[in-house]
Amino acid sequence: MGIVKKIIFVSCIIVVAGFVIVSTNALNLIGKPINLDMKGEQAIIRTASFDSNDKNTLLLNVQSMYSKTITFNTATIKNSQHANMATIVLLQELQAQQNMIIPVDLSGANLASGNYTVDLWTTQGHFFSSPHFTVGG
Repeated sequence: MGIVKKIIFVSCIIVVAGFVIVSTNALNLIGKPINLDMKGEQAIIRTASFDSNDKNTLLLNVQSMYSKTITFNTATIKNSQHANMATIVLLQELQAQQNMIIPVDLSGANLASGNYTVDLWTTQGHFFSSPHFTVGG
């Protein structure tokens, strides 16, 4: 009879331990919750406007809606036909849940008059498009 009690006791312990693990979400080996969030980096470029003191600098008002720092490394300028007109290397970090003005130097871009947008690319391979802005108009 002693062995049956031990088997029942061990079975109860296993069931209780399984219930605790399941009810506290997925846990990794060191007890921290595993991030099951499938969403990637999230940001929005609210406005794109030229610096009033330097017409070669485009100011992008960017807002993070992501829980971690986002690092931008490239800005691509596209015309109204969505053709790449310029690629500008930049390195800007946007802190989690923050707003930031990101300056983009257009002095080497040689853009003709027209409407353009900017795609900000992250080091994780995501991009965010700006509202259009107008050059020479």
